[in-house]
Amino acid sequence: MGSVLHREVSSFAVESLTDSRQLAILKAALDALPGHVAILDGRGDILCVNGRWIEYAAQNRLSQCNFGIGQNYLAICRPAVAAEDADAQCVSRALEDILAGRSGREFIHEYLCPHPGDPSRDRWFKLWLIPFRLDAEQFVLVSHEDITVRHALERTGKLLDTAISQSRSGIMITNAAGEIEYVNQGFEQMTGYAAGEVVGRNPRLLKSGRISAATYADLWRTIGAGETWRGQVCNRRKDGEEYWEEMTISPVRDPAGVITHYVAVKEDITESRYRALLHAGIINASADAFVALDEHFRIVDWGKQAERILGWPAKKVVGREFIATVFDAERAREAQLELAVCRRGEFSRLVGSAHRTEMRRQDGSRVTVELWLTALSLQGEVRYAGFIRDLTESVRAEQILLEAQKMEGVGQMAGGLAHDFNNLLHLILGSLYLIADEVPAHSRSHLDNAMSAARHGAALVSSLATFVRRGESRLAERDVNQLIRALESLIRQTVGKRIALTVELQAQSSTVLIDENAFNNALINLAVNARDAMPRGGSLVIATGDSSAGGQVVVSVRDEGEGMPPEVIARATEAFFTTKPPGQGTGLGLAMVDGFCRHAGGRLAIDSAPGRGTAIELHLPVVRAGRAPGATP
Repeated sequence: MGSVLHREVSSFAVESLTDSRQLAILKAALDALPGHVAILDGRGDILCVNGRWIEYAAQNRLSQCNFGIGQNYLAICRPAVAAEDADAQCVSRALEDILAGRSGREFIHEYLCPHPGDPSRDRWFKLWLIPFRLDAEQFVLVSHEDITVRHALERTGKLLDTAISQSRSGIMITNAAGEIEYVNQGFEQMTGYAAGEVVGRNPRLLKSGRISAATYADLWRTIGAGETWRGQVCNRRKDGEEYWEEMTISPVRDPAGVITHYVAVKEDITESRYRALLHAGIINASADAFVALDEHFRIVDWGKQAERILGWPAKKVVGREFIATVFDAERAREAQLELAVCRRGEFSRLVGSAHRTEMRRQDGSRVTVELWLTALSLQGEVRYAGFIRDLTESVRAEQILLEAQKMEGVGQMAGGLAHDFNNLLHLILGSLYLIADEVPAHSRSHLDNAMSAARHGAALVSSLATFVRRGESRLAERDVNQLIRALESLIRQTVGKRIALTVELQAQSSTVLIDENAFNNALINLAVNARDAMPRGGSLVIATGDSSAGGQVVVSVRDEGEGMPPEVIARATEAFFTTKPPGQGTGLGLAMVDGFCRHAGGRLAIDSAPGRGTAIELHLPVVRAGRAPGATP
């Protein structure tokens, strides 16, 4: 209808006015009106139009004889009515009612005027039909006001109102004094309060008491200065339940720049906060260091333990390339090769997953670690996560054990030599005593010197034997099931994560007469040997059971390693015999375990073959019947 209503326009004119001053004032007033104005007579004919009518016609290139002066307004509308233009029909009926005297009230209608070639230039108009009389003659003032901007603002405002009202986020608006003026549905769902219960009240009704006064003071200081405040607070719902929310508060200013309101947007983060705290608690409680990397192997998460082990604070390494940061040049090249294999999808664990590695601390020193790093797919994006275990104490303990084995081997050798040499010295002394009466007087002094030296040598050998036996075993009744339980944690740490340790304590008669320290050393020795036999990881089982022959408890250590051929088994308990590379073993481990068994009155048995692992059994005589594991006294 719009194009029809504005198609017929003309310059301002009247038929019979005698006062030129009144005419000028009237024309100026009509031209000043914001609408496009035309005046109709009692038949609906256009008598005159104002300047805005003419301007609109010029802008839209509308032209017709006299701009519609003298034409009937209803006739202009009829083509649109015939085309079923609902707006034109509505206006035509209203104008007919006014001209026929059926209505004496003004008529108002808003309508869209489409542009024939460019939808972006469509306009909205507000139409007035205002009837008035002059000297008993009927007239109608027609005004079309362009309300496109206002209509767009109103529509945007309604859309914004709907969006705010239906937003899942809680939205609260207060005045400058902090009194609540508006809350949306998200606020009601989050807090349990209906809008009518909080409007006019202060937001402090939500306080849980768990947030410090300093936090709220900082909040008001920030927003009072015209800045936005962001933070997390713990509030209380209407039913008393506490919840955590992430809150952003922004000031609203009037045209003069004065703060009139505050808008708070609230997100319930109770569940996500709980998960984050749980995650952080697990990571920080672990003795191992947690690290997470992005698809380009850049560090995105660096736990507290990583700072402790490697010395790098998180703020200095987050965003840096992991391999270049923690490895030296030679090891970095190896790690890059392993990373390339992982990225091709050939395996999911990489960089030290099956072996130890050495990393560089911030100060340049080196630390032996075990690195477990696994590739993950998170919503289609590749990430890497894992743990770094500091093996410093384990390496030190192994070195101490190795040195202890060496020293014990030396002691055993010294003890054996002392025993044999002592026998030889006593033989020498005996022989010297036998020939003492036959030695000439002039040679007697030489004999005395020889006997004195032999006696002194015997004393030295005796002292050496005493020194060797200074750690002599202390036998006592011990329950091997309890000893193994007490030792389980240490053994797990010693063998590492790649070894799956299982402990099966089935012996019912498990009390034996042994040296507890010697038994512990023997068991750790066997566990270390099993670990070394499984460099790629595997299963280790430590078990106890009753001997089928009776009277003995059997302690077994079984691994899934490479196994031993018969010729190695035959020499396995020999002192200083080892199949390990130089510097990695003394060859005294099984010899010491065998010596322990013999000293306890038992024996050691080895069952092994290449490709099927090794089982070593300690058969120890029991001294009294024990209870089944876990039995009630």
